Amino acid sequence: MNLSEAARAFRRGFDRAEQSPAVLAGRALGCAGPLTLEALICDPDLGALAASAPQLALIRAADGRPVNDILAPDRMLFHFGCERLPGNDNGLIWNGERLPSGRPRIVYLRTGVRAGKTLISVLALLYSVLTCKFRRSPTPEEIARGVKPSADGLIGVRPGELVRAVIVAPKLKLARSPFQHLVGTMQASPRLAKLFAEEPNKESCVIRRPDGREVLIELVAADVGGTGLRSNWLAGAMFDAADFHDDADAAVNLKDNIDACRTRMLRDAQILVPSSPWAEGSPFDKLFSEALKAPLHEGELAFHSDSLSMNPTLDTREIEKERRKNPENAAREYDAIPYGAGAELFYPEDAIRATFVRDEAHCRSGDGNRVEILAPDRSFAHTAGGDMGFRKNSSALSIGRSERGRARLAFRLELKPAKGASLKPSEIVREFAFWCMRYGAPAIIGDLHYVETAHEELNKLRRVLADPSTGDVDQKAWVERVKADPFARDAKVPTYIEHDTAQKATADMHTEMRRRMQEGQVELPVDDRMREQCRETKKRAAPGGHMQIILPKHGMAHGDLWGSVVIACTAASLEVAAPRRRRPESGSARGYGEADDGSAGDRGYA
Repeated sequence: MNLSEAARAFRRGFDRAEQSPAVLAGRALGCAGPLTLEALICDPDLGALAASAPQLALIRAADGRPVNDILAPDRMLFHFGCERLPGNDNGLIWNGERLPSGRPRIVYLRTGVRAGKTLISVLALLYSVLTCKFRRSPTPEEIARGVKPSADGLIGVRPGELVRAVIVAPKLKLARSPFQHLVGTMQASPRLAKLFAEEPNKESCVIRRPDGREVLIELVAADVGGTGLRSNWLAGAMFDAADFHDDADAAVNLKDNIDACRTRMLRDAQILVPSSPWAEGSPFDKLFSEALKAPLHEGELAFHSDSLSMNPTLDTREIEKERRKNPENAAREYDAIPYGAGAELFYPEDAIRATFVRDEAHCRSGDGNRVEILAPDRSFAHTAGGDMGFRKNSSALSIGRSERGRARLAFRLELKPAKGASLKPSEIVREFAFWCMRYGAPAIIGDLHYVETAHEELNKLRRVLADPSTGDVDQKAWVERVKADPFARDAKVPTYIEHDTAQKATADMHTEMRRRMQEGQVELPVDDRMREQCRETKKRAAPGGHMQIILPKHGMAHGDLWGSVVIACTAASLEVAAPRRRRPESGSARGYGEADDGSAGDRGYA
């Protein structure tokens, strides 16, 4: 090659570098040099993020720029899993500007809530869109495989081919939040707003790069095997809420979706995988942990941070309040510490000891299945929780009392099916109704499994109570029992209210019960069976970002009694109200008239 040929080759290389997407984007957006991720996110006229030191370290690391001088070694270890990022001390210089050196292909980002990860991730996605290369020289490996470049000596996107960037979420509606974050940030900046090729809609927008290329940014719901991602070139991808992608059946697999993107990424395009954590051992946790153990291994970077380190403006009082209320949730939400992988005991032992305090040696039926812990007293409000089972599980009813800012268990009933036999729904409903009427509980709060049965049987009881002649033998006997009881005879038949049995709703109810126990707002009798069911209740992280409550199981029966106790005690109001005027009662002084059923006497009543 003579001198003139060498000069022309150098000129072609220089022109190609000068016309690189980063240079063109920097020029179009008013930057002093090639566009950097830091400028896109932090420039007051662009992303306008006043980045904290950890945020800035993350931004530069995601761009392949030096970060080892930003954080002390111990903080580097905390955030990146190593005291210094390998190969990160020096970068390339172009026109006085340090250019990326070893920009990671995938960035796993695990932080607490309100740490800025969504803004950083969506703008990193936009940066990927603006700076990735549509056309490039083939690698020696590609040439060895027989890849043939076009007439221009390059390979990649051909004229007319669609190029996408995707925001992937467990459900399509969940992807709208980060997308709107991106659109809103761009619309707030006149420099970024001009990048829209057309008016964005709710689920997509078209970005026209300064080099004239267009990229469609659209929302995609995670699906089986990443089939929705297996077409077209990708200029970037963001997997929002990544630790919540895998469903209960593991049909939607995070790794499969990420792998579907890898082979379709353009040169210098990037995959962002941000999430608050859920559980140890989840697909996201495994991918994150692998990347954290080997920083920048095969172009993968992992970053971890608590919320307060990233965003020092957070209200520490709010965080501490959550720590007191629900320490496990606070650790996950604010400290980015995932739940343990296995099942763990849910109720603390100190709270159990403080809650089970009342002597129960009174008013117990002969078989021990019914205990009147507190005498009926209409001056207090009562709530009833029911759990109906007919063959394998017991049917349990618990009645709670709202008394001076506490929830006190006033009554419990457990009906167990005989071996090889089933309980009769009509008998269970009659028994539940009688005791609710005796204590003045207006409704039975129960699950959805037998809601139709409950409504049907309660309606029958209302009819037969109004006209006993319409009932059968058992129903007429029930009416006589009600009319003979001084507390029940003037009461209305309770209604049935279905409570939400979804995992999250159940977990929320048990979390509230635990909080009340820890605050000394629940009083329960010292009953071995009830206490053991409480002690053996466990929690486990469930797929989809929920906590699963696991009631103890002995044989085929679950912790039905404890389940009904939790319903009754969490439904009870903790507001301190003036006592209602006690209505006069006929009969015995305490209102107990049936000595043969274990309800006689006034032992143990407060």
